[in-house]
Amino acid sequence: MKNNERPHFLLLFISSDRRIRSVLVFIVWMSTALVYYGLVIALSDQSSPGRSIFVGNFFLNNAIAGAIELPTLMGCVCLLRFGRKRSQMITLIGGGTLIGIAIILALVFMLAGKVCIQGAFNVLYIFTSELYPTIIRNSAVGVCSMVSRMGSAASGYIAILSDVTLPIVPMLIFSVFSLVAGSLVMFLPETQGVPLPDTIWDAVTMLNTENKCHCVSFDGDDNKKEKKIYGEQEEEGD
Repeated sequence: MKNNERPHFLLLFISSDRRIRSVLVFIVWMSTALVYYGLVIALSDQSSPGRSIFVGNFFLNNAIAGAIELPTLMGCVCLLRFGRKRSQMITLIGGGTLIGIAIILALVFMLAGKVCIQGAFNVLYIFTSELYPTIIRNSAVGVCSMVSRMGSAASGYIAILSDVTLPIVPMLIFSVFSLVAGSLVMFLPETQGVPLPDTIWDAVTMLNTENKCHCVSFDGDDNKKEKKIYGEQEEEGD
């Protein structure tokens, strides 16, 4: 990057590698927000999707749903020791599975699913910030957060499907989205223990040479172009 050129969010899409990886992250963010806010609606509104499949005191259920977020935050600290990628996959796939089971066994697994999705949201902020270099890190997290609002907005519309279909349909949709997002995470690299990249080329080098995971990577002309633009900065500075 030229010294007089200001970093901008379009650097997220500078090459096919960056575009694929950014799209995957966007989908994970949108799906996580959709499922999380969908479960919040399901546990806090008497007319919410699948409300009829839950039993027990409504106010107690709602209080428990709110209270479990604090231990979830503390649990994420321990979970992150297993790696960002693995933690993200565990929470998303675990949440989708538990929500699917909740269609049959209702409240207990519904609350457990909410724990997983809350954990996925917590891990996602850390994971995303480590996937992108310093020069666009804030922009990347901001754009991802903006994209996720599409999912949170859609959750309300999915909720009303219970009025025209079976009560379990919204829960089934939330489960599928969570499982798909968790599966997509396996195409992203692990960032735990890897120095944070400063430039775009640092990110390309760090993520494309990650040998401990299988991630989406392209070694074509786009990356050669990135190396030409960004990789020679350090040589010029030496």
